[in-house]
Amino acid sequence: MTEEASIRPRTRIRIERETGTVARGALLVADEVLAARTEFSIDRIGWVTAGEEGTHETVLLAAARSVTAVGGDRRRGSGWVTVTPVEPQWSDAHLRAAAALAGAAGPGAGGDR
Repeated sequence: MTEEASIRPRTRIRIERETGTVARGALLVADEVLAARTEFSIDRIGWVTAGEEGTHETVLLAAARSVTAVGGDRRRGSGWVTVTPVEPQWSDAHLRAAAALAGAAGPGAGGDR
C-alpha cells in the first residue's frame, strides 16, 4: 500500500436458518483494511505472439477496469474499489478494441451484456 491505511477488526457470524441461532464454529474475526489508495503491477509470466500485444493490452486494461470489489463481504458492500490503469491509460482506442473483441466472442461469451 502506498498510503497510510487504517486497520480495524471485523467480526461476522452465520445464523442457522432452522434454529435462528449462531452456527457452531461460525464466528469469523478478520482485519478490515481501509486504504485511500494502493498500487499493483502486472508481471509477464509468458510470451505473447508477435502482433498480439495490442489485444493482450486491451484485455488486461478492460479486466482491470471491470474490478469493482476485492476481499470478503463484497455482496454486503465491503471492498468497493475503482481500478485506474496508469501506464498505459485506458483510451477510446482500447474501448473500440474491447467492443470489437466482445463482439467477436459471440453470443453467450460475455460480449452480449
